[in-house]
Amino acid sequence: LCVSGGEGGMLMGSATDVVGCMTSIDKNLNEFGYVLTTNSPATDANYTPNATYPNWIYDVWYEVTVKASAFGAAGFGKPVILEVHASPSKTGSNTEPVKDTICVYGTPRMAMVDLQNSTTPFMMSAYPNPFNGTFILDFVTPLDGDAKVVISDVTGRVVETFYHATGRVNVGKNLKDGIYFVSVTQGGYNQVIKVIKQD
Repeated sequence: LCVSGGEGGMLMGSATDVVGCMTSIDKNLNEFGYVLTTNSPATDANYTPNATYPNWIYDVWYEVTVKASAFGAAGFGKPVILEVHASPSKTGSNTEPVKDTICVYGTPRMAMVDLQNSTTPFMMSAYPNPFNGTFILDFVTPLDGDAKVVISDVTGRVVETFYHATGRVNVGKNLKDGIYFVSVTQGGYNQVIKVIKQD
């Protein structure tokens, strides 16, 4: 339920600025489709992948995507997450403190960007990739308002164009199998990502 209810909640700021949330357990159970109700899969001290659950994420992490406009005129910032509920926890505490890090598991996700000092003006990701059916396009732009999203095939032919504000959108419903390039443009900024559809 992210910051809108359940065990989540806002300490400061506006919940309307939060575009989406993801946790390691959400990824394990919902994205990877693993069914476990008690402990994580057996592993060793080096967290060698378990053959039955090869993608299992043993870390506990919480990821938040926030509108760029939430950071005001300065144009940069980050959400602060103090703790997550991790029950049952093997540490003996059901509330675990959180430290900032870069998520390195699975599909690369958006990372915090200092828009004043970064050579990358905004971030975007697409997942799952390859996809069948549809994929989720996540992007955060440095400016308020809609960005132009263009999907082209490998020949450069435009197959879909639409406008969308910073956030998350479900894309690709009418695409045939193949390789596509998704371009997001706003003002003088542009990012391109490659996606593959495989039914």
